[in-house]
Amino acid sequence: MALEYVVTKRVFGFDKDKNEKYVAKSVRSGKVNFAKMCRKVSQLCGVHRKVVDLVVSGLVDKMAEDIDDGKSVQLGEFGIFSPTIRAKSADDEKEILRGWVREQIGNKMCFYGKQVFQFNFDPRSMAEDLGDDVVKANTYGLKNLKYVAANFVDWMAVNDEGYAAVESTYKEIIGQFVRFMDHAMVSVGGMYINPKYYGDPEPLYQYVPKAKQIAALKFVLKNLNELQDWIINDKITAIIGPTAKHYVAQTQFFNEMLTRETLGRLQINEVDGKNVFTLDEYLGIIFDEMFTKKTGNLQLADMAFQNSFVENLTGYMDKGEFKSAGSNSLREWLNETTCSCHAYCESHHSFDAVDALGEIVLSPRIDKSNKRPIVMKYLRKTYNTAKSRMNTGNDKTREHYRLLVLKLNYLFD
Repeated sequence: MALEYVVTKRVFGFDKDKNEKYVAKSVRSGKVNFAKMCRKVSQLCGVHRKVVDLVVSGLVDKMAEDIDDGKSVQLGEFGIFSPTIRAKSADDEKEILRGWVREQIGNKMCFYGKQVFQFNFDPRSMAEDLGDDVVKANTYGLKNLKYVAANFVDWMAVNDEGYAAVESTYKEIIGQFVRFMDHAMVSVGGMYINPKYYGDPEPLYQYVPKAKQIAALKFVLKNLNELQDWIINDKITAIIGPTAKHYVAQTQFFNEMLTRETLGRLQINEVDGKNVFTLDEYLGIIFDEMFTKKTGNLQLADMAFQNSFVENLTGYMDKGEFKSAGSNSLREWLNETTCSCHAYCESHHSFDAVDALGEIVLSPRIDKSNKRPIVMKYLRKTYNTAKSRMNTGNDKTREHYRLLVLKLNYLFD
């Protein structure tokens, strides 16, 4: 059967004069899908249809694999299949690739952010990141971890000479708990940082919604308070002996929640954003959880949390505390690092905000101008609360409150 065609006019891209030329164009008489093709091959060759399906599917998969590896595939006289990008130059190719990326901007399934291990601001760009709700994902993770903690001794101790695996697994359980808390805390004072090129519709950065920040903070505080209720049991101590590893993990993590980095992250939000989670609100929630709700006889962890709160916040009142790296504001930094037109052109690299944000977090300008008044507010509340409770609870609790008052006397007495 002869190939049917028509003559039509066409302008070729490589023609500088852009003159129309007459060319032959084939006329399609229909389309044969995969199933119909396999059925015809089966009838033609006398081979079972399922065998044809299997062989052809395998052929297609293998061709795709080889082409993805940059190889050409020749199918006899039928022709050669080769990987190619329809571009006449490297610049054209770059524009095609950027076009593919732009088509998916806003598609959350295609987002890929830079994973950062220091000064990570974007909760979408973390190790072990599952889903778009970090609290929900880590709640599921903790549910599994609690099940492991309750049963791992029975699973492992039978053939574990010297119980070495039990002890190392216990350490890993504590380590995984800390990772879950770390993941949630990235949302507090966090930003969604979008790789940015000139012309992209997505904003360079967006603050994590206030409700998500508050939910993440309350999730962390709740689980820090409840850790001792499930992380240790008689089966574990019978094998590895008395241990304070979980207590150390609790208190060290709480210390990190009051560092300059964490408080500085919140202040970047406050200085530059609207309807954001403020440092005042952050310390207020911590104070309510660790002081207001803690009445009567205090547990060892309760005292440690309260003492850490005082120790960390009083550190902001000492002279010389505010030495730091950079001193630029966020917008100043953006102007300094962009090209001459103050936009990220295709000929320049995309924006990488992480290092700059880490520098701003430790900025002396933010520390001095904003932290101290808020810190003083909560040190005063702590002082008044401790003073009013010096004669409540058991002996250990009373002495704890008296010690807090002594530590704060230099500020308020």
